[in-house]
Amino acid sequence: MKLFTSIVCLSLFLVAGPSLTMADEKGVYVFPQIAAPEYADASDLRSEAVYGHGAGYRFVGPVALEADFLTGDTSPKRGGGDADVDVWSIRALYHFLESDNIHPYLSLGFGQQEVAVSGVDSEDQVNAGLGIRWKLWNNLDGRAAFNFYDGNRDALLKRTFNVGLVYRFASSEPSRVVQNKPADSDGDGVIDSQDRCLGAPSGVSVDARGCRIRLDGDGDGVVDARDRCPRTTDRSRNVDRFGCYVKTQVKVGDEMRVTFLFDFDSAAIKSEHRASARNIANFLRGGKDTRIRLNGHTDTIGASEYNQGLSERRATAVKKLLVETLNVPAGDIAVRGFGEERPEVAPENSANRRFNRRVEATVKTQRTRSR
Repeated sequence: MKLFTSIVCLSLFLVAGPSLTMADEKGVYVFPQIAAPEYADASDLRSEAVYGHGAGYRFVGPVALEADFLTGDTSPKRGGGDADVDVWSIRALYHFLESDNIHPYLSLGFGQQEVAVSGVDSEDQVNAGLGIRWKLWNNLDGRAAFNFYDGNRDALLKRTFNVGLVYRFASSEPSRVVQNKPADSDGDGVIDSQDRCLGAPSGVSVDARGCRIRLDGDGDGVVDARDRCPRTTDRSRNVDRFGCYVKTQVKVGDEMRVTFLFDFDSAAIKSEHRASARNIANFLRGGKDTRIRLNGHTDTIGASEYNQGLSERRATAVKKLLVETLNVPAGDIAVRGFGEERPEVAPENSANRRFNRRVEATVKTQRTRSR
């Protein structure tokens, strides 16, 4: 009864269980084998080896069908004499969890067993088993299996452990389904049925529709194939049809600072002042919208009211020099005196006091440049 329950469960597994076959090995195979039998306890028979052979056919997928025959002798554990043992079976095999080299399987079948002892005739049997086959060399495999038997009457043979070799006449290469690849006549990676731009030039980048992607690496609106200036990334400027900046005239502000040093308690112009004025003249050449600021300063010797006036006289003297030398309109020059309020160096001493007796000129102009 237990074997019958096992057979029912195995049948359900064979019908409903999923196949994880990794290789189809369709074709005929044969297998010589040796088995260690186990008989019913009541039979008092020795478990002596039996031998046999079989043949099978593997279908595409996990299922195979095979027949085998075992024969040999046995004898009672007590007493003498030999008894012939003959077992033949037909089985359906279901392979699962297969790899290229390992092939486990379950089996379910029927057949006949005959153990030639007194009072026992041949009887039909059903069988179930669990086995594994492994690759040895090319079409030659090893094989081992546990098989369980249940006869319709005495059922002397209960189990066998079988080992043997399997020779497959079929190729060991997996069956492969040949699939026709969709046509891609222009070789752009997009099949013709989805390609909206058939005939795209070889080697160019295409989008999902098979149409050429017009790359614009610097984002200036001119595709790279026509861009002669590939690094025009300043979006504030215009580019021409070749991707190069359009030259424009822009106003650029320039600034120059000059310091005029004066003698103690003096606002008189010196020769070095005239050299500084010439430098300013050179700077302003070509400039427009000129603006000049003159800030006068003194050291701390003397009354602050006196020093305030002295700083203004120094700034005015430099203004007069620039007007006469540069022809800058007097209205473009701003003059202011700060007295001793903003020393260049502090604290003062006899060595550095002269740097505070000064007029600071800040000169600004506008120039027109092409870019």
